[in-house]
Amino acid sequence: MIQEAQAKQLLEETFARMNPGEAMEPGRKKYAELRVRRAERRVSCTGNLYQKAREALTEQETVLEEEPDSRLLLSTGSGLGRQNPAVVELEFDADSVTLTAWAKEGLIPQRTAQGAIKGMLELLGL
Repeated sequence: MIQEAQAKQLLEETFARMNPGEAMEPGRKKYAELRVRRAERRVSCTGNLYQKAREALTEQETVLEEEPDSRLLLSTGSGLGRQNPAVVELEFDADSVTLTAWAKEGLIPQRTAQGAIKGMLELLGL
C-alpha cells in the first residue's frame, strides 16, 4: 500500500498535468497546501476481478503502477466534472478487493476520496 507522502506527490503531479502552464503556477502552489484525505472500502467479489478491473478501468483512468493479479494504482478525476485529482489503489485477493483513495480537500469537505471509490465501484459493476 502506498503511504500518504507518496499519494500527496502523485496528486500534485496529476494536478500539474491537468493544469499546465505558467499562469496556473499560483493554483498549483495553493493546491500543494491542501490536506490529503483518505478513504478505504473492502468489497467481496468472485472470479478474476483483477482482469475485469484492468480492462474496465485502464480505458478511462491512468495506470501509475501495476502488479499483475494483485494490485493497480490509478490516477483519476473525482468531484464535479472530475476536475479534482484522486489516486486510487486497488488490492486484490481471492475473494475481495480493497480500494484505497487519496484526494486533497480544502475547508469544505467534499468527500472526493469517497467519490473516487464510488466511481470505481460503479465502473466495475459492484
